[in-house]
Amino acid sequence: RLSAAGLQLWPAAPPAGVTALMHGWVHQGNERMLKRLIHDHKPRIIVELGSWLGLCTQFLLEESAPHGSAVFAIDRWDASWLMTSQPEQYEHDEKAQQLLMDREHSLYETFLVNLWAHRSRLFPLRADTLDGMDTLVKIGAASSVGLVYVDADHSESRVLSDIEMAARVFPNALCCGDDWQWPGVRAAVEKFAAEGGRRLVVHAHAAENWWWLEPSAVV
Repeated sequence: RLSAAGLQLWPAAPPAGVTALMHGWVHQGNERMLKRLIHDHKPRIIVELGSWLGLCTQFLLEESAPHGSAVFAIDRWDASWLMTSQPEQYEHDEKAQQLLMDREHSLYETFLVNLWAHRSRLFPLRADTLDGMDTLVKIGAASSVGLVYVDADHSESRVLSDIEMAARVFPNALCCGDDWQWPGVRAAVEKFAAEGGRRLVVHAHAAENWWWLEPSAVV
């Protein structure tokens, strides 16, 4: 499918002169949540919206290895765009700011080097989250997506757009994510669950910063 779609997701060799450098944000509570959801649902395809340098991507790959799950990591990997559009997400992380200002080693190339050993099951899509999900629809993979992890733009409007599209194009997927402590994330998740007559239960943990949506058993 990927070949037929003309997607060249990995270079023939690792980017030259780029050293592996892992950085990111994965709370132990997020790990427990993801372990549980992957174990219980055994997704054929996992979609990660927002991947940064691959810390959580690596965790998803390792936890889903017994099930042979494919992982699609969707991210712009565009430092200039992030500093302009989402500066508040990185303003309290000195290391993240250094990485965003590094003009020699791009976020994308560092991600590829970090995850090079996983390229048989990992498919990085360098795109806006909505465009990346649309690509999965176009290659005929949408019905196989079993888990979507939302961790891109934390603004209410973009989180809501990500969840709405994921629900629309991935009918068999469970939706979960990070950053419940962010007001925009919480507002978007609660708004989505409450609107349109959806029967969804919001599971969330403020201290551990995670959330996931479960269809209600009540009819």
